[in-house]
Amino acid sequence: MRSDMSSTMFEPPGPGQPAIRRLTTTTHYRRLPWLPLLIALVIVPIAITALAVFVGRSSVEDDLRQRTEVALASAGLPDVRVDFDGRDATISNVASDRAETAKDTVLGVDGVRVADVDGVIAPAAAATGKPFEVRIVGDKIVLTGDVRDENARNAVVDAARAASGGAPVVDELTFNSAAQVLDPAQVRAAVEDARRISPPLPTQQPQQGDKAALQQQINQLIAGGRIAFSPNSSDLTSEGSATVAKVADLLRPTRVRIEVDGHVADTGENVNSQAVSEQRARTVKARLVELGIAADRIDAVGFGSSRPVDTNSTSAGQTANRRVEIIVL
Repeated sequence: MRSDMSSTMFEPPGPGQPAIRRLTTTTHYRRLPWLPLLIALVIVPIAITALAVFVGRSSVEDDLRQRTEVALASAGLPDVRVDFDGRDATISNVASDRAETAKDTVLGVDGVRVADVDGVIAPAAAATGKPFEVRIVGDKIVLTGDVRDENARNAVVDAARAASGGAPVVDELTFNSAAQVLDPAQVRAAVEDARRISPPLPTQQPQQGDKAALQQQINQLIAGGRIAFSPNSSDLTSEGSATVAKVADLLRPTRVRIEVDGHVADTGENVNSQAVSEQRARTVKARLVELGIAADRIDAVGFGSSRPVDTNSTSAGQTANRRVEIIVL
């Protein structure tokens, strides 16, 4: 860029000479910043293009990863891990005997270019032992097969009772630490299928004398271990829960109907005793149903604090009044 500047100078005159004025013009040329401009014109588009490529690459990898994980899960390999570098897959956390299957599954996903296995684990130990079976024998539902431990046995038996429709469940399960793990939903489905194919024979209805004997057994059971609750709540104590389970064992071989009566103590606190007593009765009914007693055999009734069996002026009396009774109908 051009820039002109002018200046005037006076030279002193010589003897007998006039003064001389000289006009001087200076021209400057300023350079434009071509180098930064050139860098901006070249580098910025390259950076924008690189960013677009990176974002697009990330989007492709995410899409391939999601579709590959779905394919692996469908192939029975939900725990296999797959990572992508562009369209190239790296497979890890796969059992050595399933590595080829995992690789073929990944390569079968549209868009995957290469699949390598990097990191295998030992094959999972196969479950062994007798398979779980449900048989109908007369009026009973018989469970056979291997379970891993006592907790597994209890879970299987509880699930079978929940689907038994009130029929007695006979536990002939045996322990085997290598047995398959049974899901409660599988057990219930197996029991329901068995009942549908070969319904249990109906149990003979008890006579009046049998009902009286059953009522006496229930009374004795509750006297030895009350169906108790935490104060002002419908939460069963551990003692109460254990007693309900024993009552279910007495009821299961029968077809009698029962009434569950809920009661509360009058503690003088501002508590809706009627609502609490009804909830306690419903809690016991729900637990009995979970243990295999048909819901249509159980009536749940709450009486509030209207039927005390002891004084409410002492702690012991309040404990006695805070109860559930079971009446054979």
